[in-house]
Amino acid sequence: MVQRLRKGQDDNRYLILDLDLLPQLEGVTCSPFGAVPKGEEDLSIDARVIHDLSYPKGTSVNEQVQDEPTIIVTYDGAAVLARRILDVEHELPGSARMATGDVTGVFRNSPSQRRSRDHHQANH
Repeated sequence: MVQRLRKGQDDNRYLILDLDLLPQLEGVTCSPFGAVPKGEEDLSIDARVIHDLSYPKGTSVNEQVQDEPTIIVTYDGAAVLARRILDVEHELPGSARMATGDVTGVFRNSPSQRRSRDHHQANH
């Protein structure tokens, strides 16, 4: 579990502080971490970290999300990226390059809520 939390810190996904600092941090909402089994491994060996953004009731991170966003975000999707690659290759033959990478965290940056998708489709 400590290893997973450390990785979250290293990836700038988790801010883990001593509880004594909390009174000094105005406007900061804290949510607890937990663990569930990862595959068949025993929790003492490996675990999947869960982050309860619905706690504490009434002041949770989830409850502070605005229903109507003040910033319009659009998701153009992979088709736009593919078109750009083809455009570069057409305009500058031989200039397009391929890169590979780890996509384990891609879900954090991809629209997953139906409302986001519907909003995108309605505006395009």
